Parts: sequence; C-alpha cells; structure tokens
Amino acid sequence: MSDVRKTFRQAADTVLKQIQELEASVSNYGGDPDTLIHQLEKFQKDLQTLEQKRDLLAVDVPVDLLRAIYEGGNPDVFTAEVFERANRANQLSKGKAEAFTTFRDSLLKGAETCYPSEAEAYKALLPPPKKKG
Repeated sequence: MSDVRKTFRQAADTVLKQIQELEASVSNYGGDPDTLIHQLEKFQKDLQTLEQKRDLLAVDVPVDLLRAIYEGGNPDVFTAEVFERANRANQLSKGKAEAFTTFRDSLLKGAETCYPSEAEAYKALLPPPKKKG
C-alpha cells in the first residue's frame, strides 16, 4: 500500500474511533461541557485533515459503477459488461469505416469509367496508400 493511502487510512481510522468515542460520551454525558467541546474540536480538526488527504488520492469512480454496486451488482461483472459494450461499439465503427472505404473505392471505379480525366486528377490529389502490416 502506498504511503499516501496508508496515511489516509490511518486518518480515516482515527476519525472512526473518534466517532465511537463521541457516541459513548454523548450517551454517558455527565454534564461536563468542556470535555465534550474538546472532543468535538479534535474531531473537527481530524476531519479537516482527512479531507485534505482525500485530495491526494484523486480516484475517479464512474457513477454507473457506484449505482451498479448500490443495486447489488458485482463490480467485476459490471467492468466486463462495459468492455463488451465498448468492443461491440468498436466493431460497429470498424464495420462502418470499412463500408465507407468500399463505397469510396466503388465510387472511384465508377468515376474512372465515366470521367477518366477527372478521376485521374482526383487520384493525383490523394495521399499514397498506407502499407498494411
């Protein structure tokens, strides 16, 4: 575990312990406001420290993932489904690009028969074909 995560974890553990202590102090309140005020001030200071350390982690979690987990879904299954959807969308885009390339080639062939000089002028403007491989 990285040092940043370790210090954040320690700060979070401290805050959680203080919550338990505050619960005990409030439930067994003996009338001494100074003790309670001191505990609350320390709790506020540690919460501010925790908030400052939070920015160091900077982990962005997609809202859809959080929603899926909240609804009882498995994060691994969610991630696999996202990749599958992205792969399908990629294949669809690839198919469209290939269809467009085929259409362009067909159109150029037709132009070569009907308008040979214009087709040659157009071909001269095109960049050289890319080598596959």
